[in-house]
Amino acid sequence: MALSRLIAGSFLVYLALELIVLVASGVPFWPQGALLLVLPLVFVLYVAVRLNRAVTQTLEGIKQFQLLYTSMREGVALRELILDAEGKPCDYRYLEVNPAYEKMSGLTRAEMLGRRWRQLVGSEQAVWPTEYADYADVALNGLSRRFTRIYNGRYFEVQAYQPKYLQFAAVYTDITEQLEAERQTWENYEDWARLVTTMGDMLFVLDAEGRILHVNSSVETTLGYSVHELSGRPALDLHPQESLQEAEANIGEVLKGKPPERSVPLVAKDGTLVDVETRSTRGKWRGQEAVFAVVRDVRERLIAEKRLRYLSLHDQMTDVYNRAFFSAEMERLEGSREYPISIIVA
Repeated sequence: MALSRLIAGSFLVYLALELIVLVASGVPFWPQGALLLVLPLVFVLYVAVRLNRAVTQTLEGIKQFQLLYTSMREGVALRELILDAEGKPCDYRYLEVNPAYEKMSGLTRAEMLGRRWRQLVGSEQAVWPTEYADYADVALNGLSRRFTRIYNGRYFEVQAYQPKYLQFAAVYTDITEQLEAERQTWENYEDWARLVTTMGDMLFVLDAEGRILHVNSSVETTLGYSVHELSGRPALDLHPQESLQEAEANIGEVLKGKPPERSVPLVAKDGTLVDVETRSTRGKWRGQEAVFAVVRDVRERLIAEKRLRYLSLHDQMTDVYNRAFFSAEMERLEGSREYPISIIVA
């Protein structure tokens, strides 16, 4: 409103001055005087309207930023580094904080602004903490840093950057619950891993690129590799060379947490092919995204299935095909080109 009144007042002053100039110069009011009066007035009016719109948008943006700044859950603090006579960091002064930082620190904004760290701790002889070296590095060298700090028994992820020389702004995100959840997940995983080991299944922990982060003892027993031999290797190395394309597609499905349609055999250290069945799920491994693949050795099962299939189609005493095989073949041949078929039994 103040800007609009200023623009309107400026227009009136401009109009009055233009009329005085026209009268004093003796220029006919119509049409020369009218053009000299109206054209500059239209141009100034256009500029004023655009300027008013730009200022209004800027003020609105500032209001929105202030609302975000005061309502955000992350703590924000802007501080200025203080150097001693030798040019070494010895203290800092608070320039600005938001409500979330007030809650985090336990101090009010009025108590912090303009005051130094030593004043707040109540000792001018307090030892400069070694962990503040990260802040000093940001304020002096302008490099953005990310690190973790503990305040009042809670863990915070800190992102610090340099607005200008000797200043450092820091954003604090409370990650206490996240770390606790990850710790519980890790403990649950330990129980799960022990269960899988007891069952005899192989367990592979893979990163997002398909490299092996960890294996259990069943992998060592079944494939003959040690944990150290497999750590960091691509899982693709454990598949036969002639099946690499299919194995790569399968690993891609595993990395998505999906079971592959058909598992490709693994190659043991001695070159033996191991038929397997794979199930996988996504999760966290020591703080990073990972895939847990449970791989079961199915060689004995496949042999048993093959034996059962053979016995179902052969007579156990004579070892010749039985009636079940005859019926299955008749169904198969009925739709073939060879039909009709004659069979002689002797």
